[in-house]
Amino acid sequence: MFHSSFHHAGRRFGRNLAGYTRVIGLSAILGLASSGVAFSQPDIIIKDCVADIGTSGNPECYNTYFLSPDIWVRNSCDGGTLHENPIAGGNSCVYVKLTNIGNATLGSGVVHLYFGAASTSLSNWPQRWISYYQGTQIYGDEIGSACVTDLCPGCTVIVEIPWNDVPSNVGYDHFCLLARFKSNEDPMQVVEGPVIQDNTRDNNNIAWKNLYSIRPSSTGGTYNVYNGRPYNVETTLRFDAVNDEVAENWLQTHDLLVGLTPELFQKWQAAGGEGDGIEIVEEGEEPTIRISGVNAALENIGLAAGEEYALTVTVDYRGNEGDDDDEVVQWLFTQHEGPEKQIGGIGIDIYPTDEADGRGKAVRREEMEIGHRFDLKARPNIANAGTTIGFTLSMDTRASLEIYDGSGQLVRVLLSDEEQRAGNHEIIWDGTLSNGTQAPSGTYFYRLETPEGTMEKQIKIVR
Repeated sequence: MFHSSFHHAGRRFGRNLAGYTRVIGLSAILGLASSGVAFSQPDIIIKDCVADIGTSGNPECYNTYFLSPDIWVRNSCDGGTLHENPIAGGNSCVYVKLTNIGNATLGSGVVHLYFGAASTSLSNWPQRWISYYQGTQIYGDEIGSACVTDLCPGCTVIVEIPWNDVPSNVGYDHFCLLARFKSNEDPMQVVEGPVIQDNTRDNNNIAWKNLYSIRPSSTGGTYNVYNGRPYNVETTLRFDAVNDEVAENWLQTHDLLVGLTPELFQKWQAAGGEGDGIEIVEEGEEPTIRISGVNAALENIGLAAGEEYALTVTVDYRGNEGDDDDEVVQWLFTQHEGPEKQIGGIGIDIYPTDEADGRGKAVRREEMEIGHRFDLKARPNIANAGTTIGFTLSMDTRASLEIYDGSGQLVRVLLSDEEQRAGNHEIIWDGTLSNGTQAPSGTYFYRLETPEGTMEKQIKIVR
């Protein structure tokens, strides 16, 4: 029975994933005073947002409690740290990061992971999160669990929980994941009630993650536009070519079509129907637009709190027989809050058209998953001395850039929560540690952290 597949435990109980364990150090332990931890007590935190320090009531993340950076999904159990939207009907792995900000070692505890369809009333805990059906379709259940043992003060562990048979119910793609850490050594700060939002804010060992599943398609795909905020927003949808010259030539012989729901189309029209590189192909019951420029946009679409709609992408070939059509064209579809602040999106590879039906194939690009699209790179990434670390920010923001060794120890801070302008940045790491000595040969990790998200990549030093 479909329901039973969601009750398996994590494959790697209490496993510290090699290369991903992080030692937080003194700064995290100093948070004890603000978190109210008693003497000699572990205190486990799963962050609700990047700024979360574990305070009950969640003042740092009160309105963004559903965007935990410590919960992410991978489409294979590869230990990666960049979130990927799960494929409906496929198998994924969910990773949960836990940090002990207390002053005593945790002996043992269990992380329980749940999913719920955002279209239901998720405030009702635990009824909407465990064995919840509408008719014969599953809308909420426990995915699995994983044990955590011997977690020292200031230390971090990442656990892996398989998510097999990601629901593919017609009618919802927007999920919420809920991680709850339970241990007699670290009880909930506030007794849980039926309102899960309050439980998440009040308890630093409960975290929530909003995400979307992707429906695979041979000729296109369906992608969601949404407002996860508790207030109304204006959204701009951008359709940007990765390579302008290639895409401009491609658009001469292809139609890149985007189907909108009637409600979304009407909202765009109500806002004035403004946008560059857009042509209306069809209105009525099946509104369709054509992307006619390499940097197209639908602007100023008003979305109420919790609203979400779907875009359907298809490709038609209208070139002459014998035209060269062997190019793979790459596009970025992104959603912005207002004109600038990017809050979601997806990268797509469009493959050559099928000779039988004249349709191209649009496939989601794993490595261009949007949300943490910082273009973080180190050149060279195998170095015998220093390296240049480059990254891109979509808006003015604060940023930290840190170097960790292979055991998870912080060894160098290049940026410490400093104001940075939007655009491209380059910072040189000269290959030395905080004490001024040269970093020995080995594997290191460089980590960029901003209020909008976090990305981490690997570099090797060879002396």
